[in-house]
Amino acid sequence: MRRNFRAETATALSGERPAHLPCTIYEGLIPAGADFSLLRERGLALCAEGSVHEVVTPNVMVRTFVEPDGTARRVRETPVGNLTSLHRHGGYGALAFVEHPIKVIVPP
Repeated sequence: MRRNFRAETATALSGERPAHLPCTIYEGLIPAGADFSLLRERGLALCAEGSVHEVVTPNVMVRTFVEPDGTARRVRETPVGNLTSLHRHGGYGALAFVEHPIKVIVPP
């Protein structure tokens, strides 16, 4: 019998007890070229990543510059000024802030 990973995961996330404990992994964590079928047969479910929204910035131009040390500087040019942030690459393709775009919060 083929297991329904989606139903098992949804059951566990809703606080109920599934027939089998669902084990999941994100698609980006699997090494390129790896054969996932063996892991699936042993009960590992694949979580596909996807965006559920679209970012629209009609009056903002975003430019990204890669620094010599490998960090990425992102400049957002807006009608009222620029925001600059600095990121470094973390594990599995994630970006970690080194410098946030908003540096100081000025009280009203």
